[in-house]
Amino acid sequence: MTQQFVRGDKVKWDWGDGERKGVIAEIHTHPISKIIDGETVRREGDAGSPAYIIEKPDGGYALCCGYELSPA
Repeated sequence: MTQQFVRGDKVKWDWGDGERKGVIAEIHTHPISKIIDGETVRREGDAGSPAYIIEKPDGGYALCCGYELSPA
């Protein structure tokens, strides 16, 4: 089971050669697709490993599963 987060938690994840940070905005316990920066992003969220929509500091969004995230 992956770590569970709640709305408002600060998280980080690896991206390219660096790291991104943001705040949990939404939690989905079912498969979800979202258009982010013109691309359709899909994650297979479920009760044991939810998918999270994360608001980034620049106002953009990311969609990640819990196993991709760690507390910031």
